Amino acid sequence: MKMLEKPAQFEPASDAYFIRPAVRRELPEIADLVGEAIGAYRGEAPSEPLRRYIERSRDFSKRWDRGEVLVATQYGRIVGTATFFPDASEAGFPSNWASFGTLAVHPQLQRRGIASLLVRRCVAFAVAVAPTVGIHTADFMRGAQALYAGMGFVRVPKYDMRASEVSDLPPGVGDVHIMAYRLDLETAFSS
Repeated sequence: MKMLEKPAQFEPASDAYFIRPAVRRELPEIADLVGEAIGAYRGEAPSEPLRRYIERSRDFSKRWDRGEVLVATQYGRIVGTATFFPDASEAGFPSNWASFGTLAVHPQLQRRGIASLLVRRCVAFAVAVAPTVGIHTADFMRGAQALYAGMGFVRVPKYDMRASEVSDLPPGVGDVHIMAYRLDLETAFSS
């Protein structure tokens, strides 16, 4: 599902970064970026769940028509991505919630505000379609957990999952706790 019907215009997100919808021909480059960003967690998570997570996250074909794939660019180079979903039910949340996923920034450019720009853009999309944004992150992604908490997301353990529940992991290869967060948009913008 493409959220923008007109040709996308570049919109400055900061002095150096632009957030815009991706175009299909960029998917191989985006997939490589996602693989590098998640691959940086090797050694912090069990190898088989991480391998499957990377594989699933690199595959944009299944989500291209269900969400809006966004990219952050710097001087024309893709440096980050996130995918916005107006219906969060496929992620295990209520269908009237929105969601985003596959938030990834090139490892050499992390901690420069790119991820927060992508999150803010997803939240801006969500305001038009949902009362709440629900997201998941893995227990080993401490930077993402701190980012979400700092942006007002709160934990909702009732929507937590295990990687084995969503990726059919064989016994004995390890597992990962997938943590759920929510941002209630009315509360977030009422101050």
